[in-house]
Amino acid sequence: GAPDAGGPGEAENPVARDDDDGEAQQQKKQRVDQHQSHFLFHDETMPSFFRRLSFSPDGSFLACPAGLYKKAVSNNKPGNCVHIFKRGQWSKPMATLPALSKAVVAVKFCPVVFEKTEAQQEQQQGKGK
Repeated sequence: GAPDAGGPGEAENPVARDDDDGEAQQQKKQRVDQHQSHFLFHDETMPSFFRRLSFSPDGSFLACPAGLYKKAVSNNKPGNCVHIFKRGQWSKPMATLPALSKAVVAVKFCPVVFEKTEAQQEQQQGKGK
């Protein structure tokens, strides 16, 4: 018969191709494991009835308690956190504030909008020169 497209006199090796497919599947599984999705928030089993979220005083940010984040350490237990979302960008948090061992149930922004005093502005301008 005619030689395969692989080269003159070379026969296709189905075992090698199966190994290559197996390797590709393992690499794909590793990528999926690395980028595996997880829940952003605690579910209804959390022992708190209320979850008090808060908008920033200017309305630009929303702080959401009862958050979960994937820890960098090897254990698969998620950590507790507060997720900060930017208004209009709800698909993923712009910041995550890790918490201690217990879930956060309430957050509150300070209602005062702070501004730099003239002395602070002059001092900062003096450092910039």
